[in-house]
Amino acid sequence: MRQNVLFRAWRSDEAFATVFLLGLVTLVPTNGLGSGLLNLSLLWYFLGKATRPDLMRFLPWLLSALAALILWSAFAIRPVAAFHDAWTTLRGILLLFPALYVSRMTRDSLLQIAAALALLLLIGVMTLLGVSLFNHPAGASWLLGGDGLDWYVNRNRLGVGLGMLFIMVYALVLDLPRCGGRRLLSLGLLIILTAAVLNHARGTLLGMAMAASVMTLIVAPRLAAVGLILSLAVLGVISQSAELLNKLIMHGGGFLNGRSEIWEAVWSRIQASPWLGHGLRPMPYDNVLHTAYPAVVNAHTHSIYLDILYATGAVGAVFWAAWYATLAFRLSSAPSRGLPLLKVWGAGMLVYMLMHGLVDFSFYFMATTCYLGVGLTWFMVRPAARKKLG
Repeated sequence: MRQNVLFRAWRSDEAFATVFLLGLVTLVPTNGLGSGLLNLSLLWYFLGKATRPDLMRFLPWLLSALAALILWSAFAIRPVAAFHDAWTTLRGILLLFPALYVSRMTRDSLLQIAAALALLLLIGVMTLLGVSLFNHPAGASWLLGGDGLDWYVNRNRLGVGLGMLFIMVYALVLDLPRCGGRRLLSLGLLIILTAAVLNHARGTLLGMAMAASVMTLIVAPRLAAVGLILSLAVLGVISQSAELLNKLIMHGGGFLNGRSEIWEAVWSRIQASPWLGHGLRPMPYDNVLHTAYPAVVNAHTHSIYLDILYATGAVGAVFWAAWYATLAFRLSSAPSRGLPLLKVWGAGMLVYMLMHGLVDFSFYFMATTCYLGVGLTWFMVRPAARKKLG
């Protein structure tokens, strides 16, 4: 890996990939920054880098998603708000096109860009930890037993950012040759894990653990088995100390931390319209739900699976399952130069979202469809012959 990557003049493709990858990692925790960078990458792609074969190959599939989103917005409780959710969902879907473009860059270029971004973001995580530890009056005791990093950023939003950064860094560690940079990034993994534990976001830890297991399984199956045994041993030791587990992981509120009440309320409304649901973005405007369960007025579903059923019913669940299966089949013929780095990275994003989505997120949300679409794109693309790509 060349050491002057940050100081030489970058090509247009490298600048594009930098904007896209940085937006991908910072989408959830930074509010406007991550989404702004991804919107810029979308504009950049369609104005200057769009490839006709990609657009034609995925146009019918894209139009089917758009039609479904419009349909379920039209009969929603509050159509204007529902159309907003449809637009953010569609933006997440459209990001598969920049993801395809980035996958055709060489592995060496992607390693350089991702490693530089990883080091930059790790400095940001260390700064956040330092400020949290030394600026807050309660110091370390506050981090371990109190609100954690929630004092600065919502723990769930920050947790997703830490999860995406962990997946990027771990993909680099798995793909880089043995060198000083790999050792430095391995140290970065410990920093991210420390921040994730102090952040008290249980869904993040669940997603990171499962993503790391699958990523390791792809690259080194034997190492994955050893890691699973060690993880179970550590979990067993921690579980013997209920007080430590409650403070360090559970944040004093149990693993679900009130989610079971939300799920009970949402499930009651799913049963009222099991086939077609209640239209996109129903929860803030569902007066029947609010009357029966006043405590969930300002909540969201905290499950991408329940969110699909609540908004679009069993028909929507079948549609999206078939839709992603079709997408995977079409992507399997798309050539890529960025493997194995992107395949491992994509697998990590997919597993993280499917696991964290059990206890958090909404499906009709830009980050959800973004991470699922980009993750599936990178995981499914096949190795490309250099001659075919020029």
